[in-house]
Amino acid sequence: MYFGSVRFFKHLILLVIVAVILTLSLSLVSAHNRYEKLEKDAARYEEALGAMGYVVPDRESSAPTVENPSFSYQTMFPELYVTPPAEYKPVSSNTVYLTFDGGISGNTSAILDVLKEKGVKATFFIVGSYTNGCESVVKRIVDEGHTLGMRSFSNDVERIYASVESYLSDFDRCFNCFVEITGVKPTVFRFPGGSINSYNSGIYQQIIAETTRRGFTFFDWNVLAQDVYSGSETSMKSNVINGCKSMNGGVVLFHDQLTDADELGEIIDELLAKNYTLAPLTQEVEPVIFCYPLPTQSAGK
Repeated sequence: MYFGSVRFFKHLILLVIVAVILTLSLSLVSAHNRYEKLEKDAARYEEALGAMGYVVPDRESSAPTVENPSFSYQTMFPELYVTPPAEYKPVSSNTVYLTFDGGISGNTSAILDVLKEKGVKATFFIVGSYTNGCESVVKRIVDEGHTLGMRSFSNDVERIYASVESYLSDFDRCFNCFVEITGVKPTVFRFPGGSINSYNSGIYQQIIAETTRRGFTFFDWNVLAQDVYSGSETSMKSNVINGCKSMNGGVVLFHDQLTDADELGEIIDELLAKNYTLAPLTQEVEPVIFCYPLPTQSAGK
């Protein structure tokens, strides 16, 4: 009788062994295929990161290397780092972020008075060289719970955007200026003219990659107060209210020296009456940024 015999069990064991070997072989083949795919994907990502200015770690070593001499700016200003956010918090709908570019001006204190009266916090992207003699106003911004952000130090856009190195030099100077005045490291900034403009078109990707690598968060805007345009057919108030309505909230761009403080108070009252939440930008807020193209992948990859 074959079934139940010693020969039957020998054959059954051999069959199980063959099945296990086949299963392991198929698993190894599948794992190898997945590994090759991961290797190809990693190569694509490394190429994209390299094009954007990131230092890609050497696979044979845990230490980062700068293989491309054009990225030597990554070794500049070794203290110019902040701790990046663990994750970004999505901008909630119906939230408005009032931001003021420029400063410090003779108008800054009036703006701060209105914000204090209304119990509202905002964000000031300040030109560092303008703080000379106005240190008390800068401290007031921080002391009253507003966000102090960097715009630049010199505000000379042609010189700032001459190269990545030039941008970082100006950025570092602005950073240290604010730390010296307030004792607080600024973590957010705004590019002069926005993250993409006619002055930085050739280097904006490297600058974005490098400042992000160093832990900083930048913000563009999606609502314009248009206070910079004199003789506009629409008022600053209608521009802000209609812009926030179309964006269901948003990051509003004002200019410190041009914003009418009384009209700002009216804008805040109407936004609050429409149940908007007004908040300052922080490093953890998901950035509102202009769209820019990612590096194109070479054919066949």
